[in-house]
Amino acid sequence: MTGIGGLLVVGATGIGTSSAEVHSRLVSLDTAQPSHESSDSGPACPSLRFFGVRGSGEHSGYGQTIGSLEQDLARKVRGMSPTAINYTALDVPLPTEQEIALARAGATGELAAAAEYGHTLAAYRNAYQNSVTTGLAELLAQYNAYERKCPGHPVMFAGYSQGADVTTDAYDLLPQAKKNHVILVNFGDPHFDAGERWVDHGTYNSDLQAILVHWWGNPAHSFTQSDSGRVGTWCAAGDPVCNWSWPNILTGVLVHLYTYASKYTAPAASWAYQAWRNLPG
Repeated sequence: MTGIGGLLVVGATGIGTSSAEVHSRLVSLDTAQPSHESSDSGPACPSLRFFGVRGSGEHSGYGQTIGSLEQDLARKVRGMSPTAINYTALDVPLPTEQEIALARAGATGELAAAAEYGHTLAAYRNAYQNSVTTGLAELLAQYNAYERKCPGHPVMFAGYSQGADVTTDAYDLLPQAKKNHVILVNFGDPHFDAGERWVDHGTYNSDLQAILVHWWGNPAHSFTQSDSGRVGTWCAAGDPVCNWSWPNILTGVLVHLYTYASKYTAPAASWAYQAWRNLPG
């Protein structure tokens, strides 16, 4: 198993599991407790509570992409209080050298590579689902602890790759009244829907599906147009996680690993800053 910051993520509530089923596996949304109480270094109710969720293979802190976003946003939002969500962020399997060689051989080779690699992903998906579920439980617990202390105050969920599954699942489980106070920012989402221009950002190819949608037929993350002022999801051209294709998996590893931190977190922070200014209350 090779961790590459979430290159080939497969999972979330889309692996034959509904949000309701995932919710039933958690302690209730109102009573879940965090694995450790986070301490706010700022005021009791900060200007913005930032929860960051790293990607696959990033086993501590925010990881590179969410860490970059947190730094960019902290320079704009004075008094922001950040927390990194601690969860498995399970490493994921990459195509083998043989599968890559087959895919480079043309259409027939791609079919053979797909058969072999699809089997690998099928064997892996329960472990990935469990990883996402642990992250989801921890994020909801941390959020609920804060919401009890500071009800209705501005909150931000930020996720990269596997972390985008965690943040979006958490966002989807909130009642609308609580969603109205939550900003959601994702990068390299394995459930990315290239047809929702009201929340989509980046240089993505609108004709390509996300990796999880392509391989397992899982539904893409869906947002209504009323979410557009609070939800933003970034996908870079060539990223095989949010824009799956064999050419992208053969050439796009570095795109997924490094492009968001170097090119997208600064504009995402500017967007999130405006979203924060427009939140009610």
